[in-house]
Amino acid sequence: MKNRVFQWIILLLLLGGTGWVVYYNLAQAQETIKVGKEAPDFTIKLLQGGSFTLSEQRGKGVIVNFWATYCPPCIREMPAIERQYQKYKEQGLVVIGVNTGEGRVTVQGYVNRLGVTYPIGLDPNFEVTNLYKTDPLPRTIFIDPEGKVKNVILGEMKETTIEENIAQILPK
Repeated sequence: MKNRVFQWIILLLLLGGTGWVVYYNLAQAQETIKVGKEAPDFTIKLLQGGSFTLSEQRGKGVIVNFWATYCPPCIREMPAIERQYQKYKEQGLVVIGVNTGEGRVTVQGYVNRLGVTYPIGLDPNFEVTNLYKTDPLPRTIFIDPEGKVKNVILGEMKETTIEENIAQILPK
């Protein structure tokens, strides 16, 4: 009888601990990226050379798109992001594609094949990805000229969705 009670106590403690960990992680994810709050600053090395710092983009509308080559929805939406980038870059739109966890050679092949010209950040150690609590992929953050998060989209975007969100972040 004592063993059975002890087993139940251990089971309840394990379930309670697991529930707390899940709750804590969900709460942390919601705290990091909130619409209307300032986007967390980051600096990332670029595939093309040099680096990109989010805070240096103030005054512009920014799209931060997290992606990976093993993510089919990511690859499918990149041409639409590229078309919108070409259409609006002269009006103050900045796009940064953040590749999560992959090497330069792999990423370069996909970027070349897809004809992407916007900057691609390399995040091999998931530093920016973890800062933005980006899981699963793709995830896209739309940031207004004041540096505030205007929208967060999880999953593949249609081109009309991209364009609608760009209209909300372009400088006036």
